[in-house]
Amino acid sequence: MAARLADEPPLPALPDESNEDPDTPTPTYTADTATTTTANIPGPTSNTTVASVPAIIPLANNSEDGPLFRATVVECENHIRTMKATSKRILKSAQTVMETRRAWVAAEEAFVRELEGMRIAESLVESYWRPLSQHLTEHSEMLAQRMRDLLIQPFSQFYGVDIKAAELQRKSFEEESKEYYSFLSRYMGMKQDNPQRKAEADLKHERKRRHFELKRLEYWNFLLEMKAGGRKGEELYSCLAEFADKHRQLLGDLGVVAEELRPDLETVLESSRLRQEQFLLQSSTRSESSLSNSAVIAALPMSLIPPPNIRRDSARSIDSDQSSTDSPQSPSNNHNITGIRDLEHQDIDAGLALGRRKEGFLFATNRPSPHSNAVVLEKPNNLNTWRKYWCVLSEGQLHEYSHWKRGITQPHNEPINLRIATVRSCRNQDRRFCFEVITPKFRRVYQATSAEDMNSWINVISNAIQSLLNGTSSCRNLNLQYARDGAEWSAQASISSAAATTAPDRRSLEENNSNEQHLGSRLLHTLRNSDIANTLCAECGAKNPDWCVINLGILVCIECSGIHRSLGTHISKVRSFTLDTNSYTKDLVEFIRSVGNSISNQIWEANLL
Repeated sequence: MAARLADEPPLPALPDESNEDPDTPTPTYTADTATTTTANIPGPTSNTTVASVPAIIPLANNSEDGPLFRATVVECENHIRTMKATSKRILKSAQTVMETRRAWVAAEEAFVRELEGMRIAESLVESYWRPLSQHLTEHSEMLAQRMRDLLIQPFSQFYGVDIKAAELQRKSFEEESKEYYSFLSRYMGMKQDNPQRKAEADLKHERKRRHFELKRLEYWNFLLEMKAGGRKGEELYSCLAEFADKHRQLLGDLGVVAEELRPDLETVLESSRLRQEQFLLQSSTRSESSLSNSAVIAALPMSLIPPPNIRRDSARSIDSDQSSTDSPQSPSNNHNITGIRDLEHQDIDAGLALGRRKEGFLFATNRPSPHSNAVVLEKPNNLNTWRKYWCVLSEGQLHEYSHWKRGITQPHNEPINLRIATVRSCRNQDRRFCFEVITPKFRRVYQATSAEDMNSWINVISNAIQSLLNGTSSCRNLNLQYARDGAEWSAQASISSAAATTAPDRRSLEENNSNEQHLGSRLLHTLRNSDIANTLCAECGAKNPDWCVINLGILVCIECSGIHRSLGTHISKVRSFTLDTNSYTKDLVEFIRSVGNSISNQIWEANLL
């Protein structure tokens, strides 16, 4: 100890703390006495507040290391421990605030995105929610940055550096105090018999005392910076005040943005109020109209009220909307339609008024029924379940759609090409209001909801078939396997006919007849090659028939053609391949090729059994 004190540099002189004579005996203070005296003085509790700190704290060089000084030190140390716990809670709360604000902004953004998916809220989102959400995100990021710079970083510095430094300073002061008072006890117990040893001990005591006083002064100055109202506290208070000001500015800017959006929001609110008034007026008008219509319908006989499908299809009629809505068909027990040829006896104008396009609900089995050589019009298979399909007749095709209740128009079967089909009411059918569409490959039975609806479907399908055969339909390209040859032949026939009518002076009558015969021969050759049965008359079996029944799709000889012609055009329509070449349109040629003598005899001869 003496050697260490001898090596230390001389300390600056401190002011003399007493005017006592050097020879005056000094009271003896031991470490135990000093400790007991300090401990017996009541100190502050852990709940010490700023108000409990004395208004005037004595300076370290104006008071000795006594009870008052130690009580003040203990109070400052308790304040530091309180600040440590408070700083930790503030940092944790600040982190929670930042995470909560970040989650709030994300929730606001998700809310706005969901509103954007709502069609009726598009104008409201564009005028208010989206701009406000964007500014809210920007201001939230700026506020988080200010919190990190002005609150989290200073308090983290105070908690992680200054608090730890206070703990080191306290331990260093306590060690120095313990060492000094231990030396003082030994010094006071020395004998005075040796003047030289006494002088050396006095010198050591003075150096030790001055070093302890410097350490006490250093620790006291540190406590003054850390106490309430000190330099460190003022730094934290300044950061808090600056953060509060930035918080106020950002919230004020956000309020200004919201105020700027108020005119657009008021416009949206005004338009919403106007629409609400319009909807109320329309609802009132519809209610009055429904009441009046209900009264009128209730007064009418049931036979005069058309079903919903008839009213809907009449509104969608292509040829004559007005005539179909004004003249709905009514059921008739003695006026049944049994086939496409029977339509010649119906009211042609009333049938054409229904148009060539229709859609509505029809009941049908899962799959079409196949033909058989023995019985063609067999009943549907009992194992098949009748289901409700949404059927659409358009562009010469009859489509079926399932899963319509889900809002999905999923095709159920391949569309039926009406170019090579016929339609009629069902015979020997157990279910009511049934009709069937017959093609060379299969037959498809449908059930309507009423007799009027069944007759409407039959008429519309018949109109579509007639337009296809007459070449007046706008049917889509079906990519049939024989479309290329028919198109080639039809194009050549059209070119020849156009050339013959527009420039008769360039060609003679003989050349035109020769070309027509040449085209007829080519057509006849093509049809005979397409089906071996076409080389024989469909009626008598004569070789090389050159006449055609165009509504049946069969080839007959000249003798049988005369018999068919005598039946009337409402039953059989006869044309010559060599004399009536202009009658053979592309669709008609395709129809004859798809049916021919073979398939026609399978159908018509089967009915004779």
